[in-house]
Parts: sequence; structure tokens; C-alpha cells
Amino acid sequence: MNTFGPNTVNFSYSISFGNGLPTGDHANAIIGYNASGNMVTCQLQIDTNLLSYADFGYITRVIKHELYHVLQAEFYGQNGLSNPAREFDAYWASIFRFNNLKKIEDLSLTNGLANLMCKYMNQMSLTEKSSRSDMIDTVNETFSQICKN
Repeated sequence: MNTFGPNTVNFSYSISFGNGLPTGDHANAIIGYNASGNMVTCQLQIDTNLLSYADFGYITRVIKHELYHVLQAEFYGQNGLSNPAREFDAYWASIFRFNNLKKIEDLSLTNGLANLMCKYMNQMSLTEKSSRSDMIDTVNETFSQICKN
């Protein structure tokens, strides 16, 4: 779960479970940075309600999405990418990558993730969009009804 292609999360993080996260999300990575923008603390929070989903592909991809944020924080630090770019990349990977995980079977769950991916895609700067043009083309072709904007 900690491996992303040639990269692996090396930072030590804790995992906690709760019934309803403050953010309303199914899972969240809480990352602390020092004054230089380097990650110094990390905790994964997982809402126990996530485990009630029958779609195991969805459960594992939500958790791996948050682990992707840990990798981003470890690699880029606090100042490397904007939040929209971080989220877009993590949702992209959740839908189009993570090939070692079971696929999401429930189309409505995939569409929900795609909706969030498109939201963050539209918030990225032109430079960030330009460096992800192939990814954005794939998103627009795959989810044309969701991402029309």
C-alpha cells in the first residue's frame, strides 16, 4: 500500500480510526510541517464508516489516496505543489493508476471521485494544467459529462 511505482512512503505515520471525521471525508492525511516546509508529523485518519462500503476497491483506493498525499508531502514538502494539484494528482491516481489494487466496482463511487478530480483540475494554475495536459485530456475524454466546464 505504501508503494507508488518506483517510490515508497518512508516516513513513519500513525493511523487512527474514528466515527465521523471533522472534515466529513472518509479518510484524511493530517501532515505537519516545520518552518522550512518539510514534513515532520503525519497521521492518517480513517472514518470507520468507510469500512461499511461493500466495494473493497473503493475502500483501498480511498486509503491509498491519502497515502499518496503522504508521499507528496515527503517528496515535495509543503511548498512544492498547490493543494488543487496535489488533490488532482491523488484523484487521478485513485482512478487511473493503483493497478495493484482491486478496481472500484460501483460506478457511482467512481463518478464521485471523478467529480472531485474535475473540481481540483479546474482550480489548478495554467502552469500546473500545462504540465498535466495528457492527464487532463484523458480525464476530459473519460468523464466528459462530469468535467464539462
